[in-house]
Amino acid sequence: AARANPGIVPSVRANRAFLGRAVEHLVAGGVRQFLDIGTGIPAADNTHEVAQRAAPASRIVYVDNDPVVL
Repeated sequence: AARANPGIVPSVRANRAFLGRAVEHLVAGGVRQFLDIGTGIPAADNTHEVAQRAAPASRIVYVDNDPVVL
């Protein structure tokens, strides 16, 4: 995929960085429950990892319609 679309790697990294910033911002605002819709294949710094690093009591539900993912 990266060979066919060279711009995909920076886009994927930017997407993952945004996820981290968004979850950190929500945790800082007191949010402790997260619903991650369209999860996809697990990667580094998933929602639960970011949230629970800052607030261990955080709870996360992952939802996807792909049986391979779930």
